[in-house]
Amino acid sequence: MPLPAVSNYYSQLHYIGLNLQIQFTKNYTIQMLNVSFFTFNPFQENTYIITNEHKQCWIVDPGMSGTHEVNELLAYISREQLTPQAIINTHAHIDHILGVQPLIDKFGIPFGLHQLELPVLARGQATAAMFGMEYHDSPQATFYINEGQPLQLGADVVVLLGGDRHGGQAARAARAEKGEGAAEKQGSPGNR
Repeated sequence: MPLPAVSNYYSQLHYIGLNLQIQFTKNYTIQMLNVSFFTFNPFQENTYIITNEHKQCWIVDPGMSGTHEVNELLAYISREQLTPQAIINTHAHIDHILGVQPLIDKFGIPFGLHQLELPVLARGQATAAMFGMEYHDSPQATFYINEGQPLQLGADVVVLLGGDRHGGQAARAARAEKGEGAAEKQGSPGNR
């Protein structure tokens, strides 16, 4: 469906712990960024998959605990014929990093988070032990996410803006910045 003529129109959505701000700057057909979520691990953490119209996706805060939960997410990715592009973490609490390494092993994709989260990431094994959870060495970040930095998902460019977030370090607000783009919510994610 074509967009009516719009100029610098902003639509702001508050969800998945991010402020997702979409800017329409041209008269184009709206292409969707789809957000799907899964609730994993004993902490009931939400893991998100953000997908563009070409089935490229980011996996955000992969908190899968155990083989069953890893297989559930992998089955979804396979069934939907998605191509993971990166793992993005909003912060490095144990409930958000449990599934990072299995995804790196499976897809060989980069893993990014804010550099201020590195000490929290490094304590992953000790934190897991405190809760009686199995967790091996923390994965190494392959890129860092900073405020104002554009991230590319196919033709969609998402820019991180300032804002509060659960982990207390870096901002995780986003704006999709291209002539096309919108967000479509799939499910009703909580504030986990």
